[in-house]
Amino acid sequence: MLATVGLLAASCSSDDDDSATPATDEPTARSAEVPDPADDAPVDPLPDADTPGLVTCEGCPTTDDFTDFRPDFGKSSSYQFQGTVSLAKGNGRFYVESPDGQAFGGPIETDTQTGKYSATVPLVCGEHVLKLVWENDQGAAGVVLRPRTTGCAASDIRLTLSWDDRGDDFELHLIREGGTINDGTNDCTWTSCIGVPLDWGRAGDPSDDPVKDVDDVDTLGPENIVYPQPEVGRYTVMVEHWGGGQSGANGTVVLNVTGQRPVEIPIEGLDPQHVFTAATIDWPAGTITVVATTHDCTANWASGCLDKIPA
Repeated sequence: MLATVGLLAASCSSDDDDSATPATDEPTARSAEVPDPADDAPVDPLPDADTPGLVTCEGCPTTDDFTDFRPDFGKSSSYQFQGTVSLAKGNGRFYVESPDGQAFGGPIETDTQTGKYSATVPLVCGEHVLKLVWENDQGAAGVVLRPRTTGCAASDIRLTLSWDDRGDDFELHLIREGGTINDGTNDCTWTSCIGVPLDWGRAGDPSDDPVKDVDDVDTLGPENIVYPQPEVGRYTVMVEHWGGGQSGANGTVVLNVTGQRPVEIPIEGLDPQHVFTAATIDWPAGTITVVATTHDCTANWASGCLDKIPA
């Protein structure tokens, strides 16, 4: 049985076991390339713990329902972790890192009254590191896994989106050059890219098509898009906030692009029926240009934004 536990403390021990709200549509690209500062990358919540097993500390969150620290997930591209954690002060965090340097994370929804938690975590191809973490005033504790997936291909572009409990819900989009948001042919999103992928690249060959393999329809997320073999061109990463949420919702979108370090872009103060343009990706150079602009689509919204963006 798979389960989870909580976050990092100043001193922890490892129990090894191998069984600014944007207000304009004007382009404001921060960089023509991937930023260098370390704080643009996802943060590992248990940086000193790499051995599979529980990471514990006195008074920190705990769980006793985890038995397998090297799970084999076969051909699955995501896994829903759920169980019970004690002493957690709030939502937990998951963190995933691949051998080739891709990294991303997101929240684990946790009921602090009952201790029940649940999160669908995207997986990467092959063996990788996956951490599940909670914290309280005593520090943090968690679990380190070394899961394995098979029958898959590494993705040259991976996008991972998460958000707070004011967002309901955020929607992730990957739009190829010449397309617009919610364009059924050129936009990989919930209407076009789940189950049957878009036919990009070689006609009739699904191995080079983008797929939205994790979709979430309420708070927190995550959502995840993978694109194994991109066509030459420019891609735009966008996020919609649908009409059921509250004003001022925050989130993050993480871009993993082959040949570049991961980039985490904050989403601040995104109101319902608004669209956040996170970045563009130029392939095959792999250049990421952070845009971070917001577009008000309230005047032309029907099951998503109908404005012709990006222009």
